Amino acid sequence: MEEERLIELQTHLAHQQLELEQLTANVVAQQQEIGILRAAIAELQRQLRESAALRTEGAAGMIDPPPPHY
Repeated sequence: MEEERLIELQTHLAHQQLELEQLTANVVAQQQEIGILRAAIAELQRQLRESAALRTEGAAGMIDPPPPHY
């Protein structure tokens, strides 16, 4: 009876260890994906700042007055 309980506990521990390894792998994959997404966000922010700066420069350089409204 005691041997059966020991086997049951060992089996349970083995399953828990497997689950922990799988969870760890998932966390690592998610951390890598978060890093990629952060880099993409930073690039988009840089592009947005550049675009806004170009629009501001272009608007400041307008020589022609706006057309009259009818």
